[in-house]
Amino acid sequence: SQRDIELNKSISSHLQYEEEFFRTNTNYSQLRGKAGARFLSLKCNRLLTKHIHDVLPDIKKDIKNRLQAANKELVELGQSPSESINDKRWLLLQLINKFSLEFHNTLFGFSNNASTKEIIGGARIRYIFEEIFRKKVEKLKPVNNLTIDEYRTAICNASG
Repeated sequence: SQRDIELNKSISSHLQYEEEFFRTNTNYSQLRGKAGARFLSLKCNRLLTKHIHDVLPDIKKDIKNRLQAANKELVELGQSPSESINDKRWLLLQLINKFSLEFHNTLFGFSNNASTKEIIGGARIRYIFEEIFRKKVEKLKPVNNLTIDEYRTAICNASG
């Protein structure tokens, strides 16, 4: 109970008290072995074990399928799976180069995956600067509260 927690009652003493309660209390003695923390922990352990037993084959199958898909993708990229560190470095360099090329093509509007539902790449950057950023900057009034002397000082400081 909360009171036991506040009194720093140990778990072992609580378990002993609980066992004594179910053994001596006439109203609850028939629940002995079917209620309490020990019963709950055993029940949860059995449920967890059963769940793991039921799900593990599917997890193994999923891992195997993903591994096969990854190996197939490696072959499609022009490199068979290899254990050599140099081969792995070369493959990583190839993947980085491919990503860089696709990023460049998307940025400059040459992507094969161009969307017709949204602005992407360089067009998106242009839109942000011309439509959103420009309007925000135009709303700024940086010299509203400056005196003429402060304004002149700011111009001098800006020009070096």
